[in-house]
Amino acid sequence: MATTINETRHARRNGKVHRKARHKVHSNGTVQVADAKAAPVAAGETQAAAPVETSVPAPAPTQDVPPPVTEQPSAPGATGEETPPEPPRPPIVRHPQPEEFHLFIGKADNFLKGLGAAEEPLASLLAANRITPERVAEALAQLQASQDAMAARAHFMLAESTAVIAMQRGHELAVIAYGTFRQVGRTVFSDREADRNMRAALWMDLPIPRQIMLFLDTGREVLAMAKQEPQVTRLAAAGYDAERIDETLALFNALDTLYDARQAAQQAAKNATEARDATVADLRKTIRQLRLEVAAVLRANPGVNAPAGF
Repeated sequence: MATTINETRHARRNGKVHRKARHKVHSNGTVQVADAKAAPVAAGETQAAAPVETSVPAPAPTQDVPPPVTEQPSAPGATGEETPPEPPRPPIVRHPQPEEFHLFIGKADNFLKGLGAAEEPLASLLAANRITPERVAEALAQLQASQDAMAARAHFMLAESTAVIAMQRGHELAVIAYGTFRQVGRTVFSDREADRNMRAALWMDLPIPRQIMLFLDTGREVLAMAKQEPQVTRLAAAGYDAERIDETLALFNALDTLYDARQAAQQAAKNATEARDATVADLRKTIRQLRLEVAAVLRANPGVNAPAGF
């Protein structure tokens, strides 16, 4: 059968799917999808593409999801329970002398006493190898010197500690008096513009030095300046006359004496420490030499018992 031109055009139109008509959403929530590949149309027949309906599930209703809850540490007492206080930490106790020194001197004392009380045949063997009672006596003298040096060092360390405590107390009293003077002075010279030079001369707006040397030097300089005119007259009106300023200066002089005493005590403790270390080092060398010689005698005579404390 012959196909007319109009029929051919009609078939071409029915075989094409417009891009905008591929998906069509109906009012009932279904989506109509057109077949992308249209079936071939026989000649002389007009056949529309059969729509395919597919159900698309509607989106789930959105719900407000609460944010995750993180547990916060409860403040003390928030739950009604009292938090027990932490137990106090034990204080750090420092030994005034190295423990190793005490152990060494104790063992050396036992060793030397054992050599002095050696019986035969060990006594004769020791004397034959020049480990004489005289050498043992010299070692005992060194041991006594070491003990004396340790005792002297402990004495000087205690003296230094006492000097430090006295200096700290003197410093505290001087700072209290000087701080009161500065506070009263700020009320007397309260105008920062009119009294600017006076406040600068008396160091009213500068912090008190923490180092004792600077505190002594600057404080006495300021107090000497405060005793001059015209500031001494204005300070006297507030109760800080020359006599009271001298009382504060006396605290500075006392602190200066305590500071010098602390420096001397520190140097004495340092010298005592060095003397102790040197004396113990000499004793350590002597004891080591004697131990080596006694060990050689015992190796050469395996049937002889070692002395006590060896």
